Amino acid sequence: MPVARYQSVRDVVAAGVDTAFAERVRVMPQRAANQYRAAVADPDRSPFEIEGVLRFGIDVEGDLIGNSRQDASTLLAGSAALLSVDLAGWPQALDVRQGDLVEAVCQEHVPMLTVSSPPRRLSSGRLGFALSLS
Repeated sequence: MPVARYQSVRDVVAAGVDTAFAERVRVMPQRAANQYRAAVADPDRSPFEIEGVLRFGIDVEGDLIGNSRQDASTLLAGSAALLSVDLAGWPQALDVRQGDLVEAVCQEHVPMLTVSSPPRRLSSGRLGFALSLS
């Protein structure tokens, strides 16, 4: 499959955004809640840290990643924040599941967040996580 000319530029820009804006977050895996019990820490998965761009207060009417994907706007519906993680640098982001808790390590006065929907693959090897207030 031929590679588009802009892909190398896109990769450089994405790396620059990560360098400037990515921050460390701690992921605390949870066992899913059901009608009989609340969510609890998952003993089979230990907490870990990853880095990604954490964006709060997103008001998006259209698609964040172009017309090739039609579900990015639904990813953000009702979300308090979006965490975008580069899989090449942080492959353990694949272990994040819906219901896990996310804490911004470097920011003060940021509430605990919950992964509110399954992760979505975004453009150029990234995962997007919709986060809601815990």
